[in-house]
Amino acid sequence: MKLLIFVLIYFMHVGDGKLKISTYNIWNIMFGWEMRKYRIARMVKEIDADIIGLQEVRFNSLNDNQVNHLQQLLPKYKWKYVRPANNITIRDDSITNTWIREGIGLISKIPILSASVFHLPYVYGPDTNKRIGLHAQLETDSGKVINVIVVHLSYDRQQQCSNAAAVLNFIHYKKLTHTVILGDFNTYKDFDMPVQLLTHTSRMSLGKCSSQLESYMKKTSAFQDAWKVVHALDGDNGYTFSNMPYPGLESRPDRILVSSNLRPVSAELTGDGRFYKDLYSGSIMYHRFRTVIQSAFLSYRGIAGYSCLQDCGPNGSCRCGVCVKGGNQNNCQLPDCVECNSHIYKLYVAFIMISLTLLIHLFYAVVIILVTGSDYRREELFNILGCNCCLCNKNLYRKGTSRKHKLLKLLQRWPLFRLPPYLLLVLTLIMLLVTYFYGKSVFADTFKTVYSVMEEEYFPSDHLMLTVGINI
Repeated sequence: MKLLIFVLIYFMHVGDGKLKISTYNIWNIMFGWEMRKYRIARMVKEIDADIIGLQEVRFNSLNDNQVNHLQQLLPKYKWKYVRPANNITIRDDSITNTWIREGIGLISKIPILSASVFHLPYVYGPDTNKRIGLHAQLETDSGKVINVIVVHLSYDRQQQCSNAAAVLNFIHYKKLTHTVILGDFNTYKDFDMPVQLLTHTSRMSLGKCSSQLESYMKKTSAFQDAWKVVHALDGDNGYTFSNMPYPGLESRPDRILVSSNLRPVSAELTGDGRFYKDLYSGSIMYHRFRTVIQSAFLSYRGIAGYSCLQDCGPNGSCRCGVCVKGGNQNNCQLPDCVECNSHIYKLYVAFIMISLTLLIHLFYAVVIILVTGSDYRREELFNILGCNCCLCNKNLYRKGTSRKHKLLKLLQRWPLFRLPPYLLLVLTLIMLLVTYFYGKSVFADTFKTVYSVMEEEYFPSDHLMLTVGINI
């Protein structure tokens, strides 16, 4: 009897399960993608969603895009589908022509059975970007098939209406069930008519969209706004943009809409920049310094032009390949930037060579002091160095002793190596200090640029990630 009850309960729950789905605008290549991708990957691991839709994905080629970069850091997400939609306008004076296309994509831990792209027809307006949708059919662990549609709608209000109508028309034409629509809807607080169309609120509330969209009202069943369903009682507004200190969160463009036969049971937001800053500020500084030195090398080679991969916005300027605080009037063009011109590059090379030379002398002085202090006895020398095994094993050095003495005599031909080791040590330390303070003075403008970080660079994106749990 107990076995029979167990079997009945089991078959009653076959096919039941929970699916976690996320949407995230990754903010193209703004402000150090090479650093941001690690924080985004870490965030994805913490959320552990099954399916993630991504917007503002940049491409160098179909096989070299930001989704591929993330997938390399996220081995659990074996399946992906990503497509470009637009060519990016490159500045005439830009020294780079990379990341020249932008589109949308998704990554998944569960198998993608099929995937396709559909175009949202262009309607005359200020937004000339081509808009597409991605449709993927995925199979859950329980064997159910779920349809996922990823979108990034127009920023123009009237064009949003047309985009929403095209999405509904596609769903109706394909007769899709168990459907999730997710992405960046570019929705404003005072204009959410396109989302209202998809969620089937009353026709009167569609306002200026009514004339275009009323014919679609009866074509498909209403979708549910997952955030509103889950947070209906607590009234949380669910704002996801702008994830910046100023102006702060002010709207909810990022949505996950689910068909009526799916039940949202959880909804959460992640991606606060404070954690990113705490974890990666040191790496950000290193990356900025390396970029400035690379720009100096380009100046040395005679390359001229705008050096940043992206526009730094109205509150920032491009200097030496990085964005710094200050308006656009402070932009500088290679090779005329004082902090990364050819002269700075030559000084940097000279500084490195001098520093390495001094470190070699310092190392020599320390070794000679240790050898002298151990009275040339290898056992004590190895003990002082804390090295008693493997390649440091004294037995490996029993042969070839005469050669070692010859090498020592050869080194001592260098005048500085003839100095008493303690004197050489003191002189080297003094010279290192002088070199350090001299370099700090010479590279003052360079370090000022490196440390003049815009607050936006400490955020993984200007959007938050929205994640919804769905019972299927």
